[in-house]
Amino acid sequence: MLGTGERAGGHHGGLHHHVANLNERLRWEAAMQQVRIAYAESYLVKHLEAQAERWRHATGLGKYLSTVRLHVAKLPDGQAKDDAEAWTTWAEAHLQHLNRVNTPPRLPKIPKPQAEDSKPFLHGWSPYGPSY
Repeated sequence: MLGTGERAGGHHGGLHHHVANLNERLRWEAAMQQVRIAYAESYLVKHLEAQAERWRHATGLGKYLSTVRLHVAKLPDGQAKDDAEAWTTWAEAHLQHLNRVNTPPRLPKIPKPQAEDSKPFLHGWSPYGPSY
């Protein structure tokens, strides 16, 4: 039969283990909050870079179309000029669709990071919990 001191020691050991687990859980939750912040920042940077790349692409196409328009203007009247004008008209409409600089920018909706998305920001933690 266990004495009072032995039961208390056993109880305190379990309490210590529970407190340690709770402390680890709180540290993991704080780390996951930092992961969400870092992921959101990374997502926004990628979105911004993609927008800039689309703008560079549209700008390059715009320069190209300006050159084509000058060439088409010098063509003699006829089917070749009509075809070229139809093409540049379509290309200009397409360019307007690509060039989103003319519309007000909006902050994108940031999706909840999945486990794989979180890994670069975890610094040793598991995305599944503190004991994984």
